[in-house]
Amino acid sequence: MEQLDERPFPPGDYDVVLVGSGPGGLQTAYSLARTGIPRCAVISRDSAPGGMFRRFPLYQRLISWTKPDAPFDRGTREYEWYDHNSLVGDERAHQALAPEFMDRAFDVPARREMEAALVEFAMRGGVRVRYGCEWLSTRRDDAGFVLETSDGEYRCRVCVFAIGVTDPWVAPIPGLEAAPHYVAANAPERYQGKSVFIVGKRNSGFELAQGLLPWARRIVLGSPRPVDTTILAFSPLSIRYLSPYTEHIRGGSGSYVVDAAIERVERHTDGYRIHASGTTWEGELELDSDEVIAATGFRAPVRDLPSLGVAMVNDGRMPAQTPYWESISTPGIYFAGNVMQASPGLRKHGATSSSGSVNGFRYNARVLARHIAEKHFSARGFRGS
Repeated sequence: MEQLDERPFPPGDYDVVLVGSGPGGLQTAYSLARTGIPRCAVISRDSAPGGMFRRFPLYQRLISWTKPDAPFDRGTREYEWYDHNSLVGDERAHQALAPEFMDRAFDVPARREMEAALVEFAMRGGVRVRYGCEWLSTRRDDAGFVLETSDGEYRCRVCVFAIGVTDPWVAPIPGLEAAPHYVAANAPERYQGKSVFIVGKRNSGFELAQGLLPWARRIVLGSPRPVDTTILAFSPLSIRYLSPYTEHIRGGSGSYVVDAAIERVERHTDGYRIHASGTTWEGELELDSDEVIAATGFRAPVRDLPSLGVAMVNDGRMPAQTPYWESISTPGIYFAGNVMQASPGLRKHGATSSSGSVNGFRYNARVLARHIAEKHFSARGFRGS
């Protein structure tokens, strides 16, 4: 990684500009550098590698596992099945870095451990990034695209946005906007002795509930769809966050998982009143709670890309992509990292995009880099990756 006083990739003309320094950005930058594309700039608004892991998960631990000691040696392809968090390198020194930073209190890394592994990958793998350079807007020109940033203009033929899915998205439930989103939740101890209603029963909802179990008097997780126990049995979610669900099944613990459509949320001076109706049971529900937290998900921070014609899916939360992670409506704009999950992926080749975990996109990033080189720069020749 470059010294603090060295900032590579000044504004100017490039073949490819990659935005982002999370795991998706780092893996893609590493792979692009090995295709032979000569002018590829990597920029990030962050001050160091890490991306979303500099902020999330809010209560510190991931849900995907890494087993430091496994039946296969670190650095082998077989070991990668036991390590879903390390990025994939071409040399042994770049591989299986996550277990080097784990304290082994759990077989899932803490957020700081994951961030440390990403910093080490960038340093050992020679991934250079212009940090502190924020992408602000995008427009077309005759040669391709122009990215306006806090440092100036970048012109390129191809853009790759490894921007994550990190902007809060609040479901259109009347009154829910008065409650904090997951990203604004307080530290667990701030909920001591309180009743808490969490809107949502996916990863972030169960993560919050898990963290609040030792503190809150009562926890209710509510959303229309029931928890699918057949899926959870094979889900990494069960490793870390499912104690609230098991407490609900046992009964009498103060944890409840409710299948209900939230109709409106009323804010009062001393708390909230939630109005809902059952979806797997008949009846209406009115519940008073000290706190409400909206764990309703996220959207990709695409800024003005829709104005360039980038089509969106999933209630406008994700860019629609081809199997090779290119915008279906704006050629030359690609996506990497967590946002890849909006693509159908190369299913017939066994490379799906259905997972938002590091394990799901680290191999896709390598395919993406080679595809960009072949499609846009093959006339110059390239080494492949």
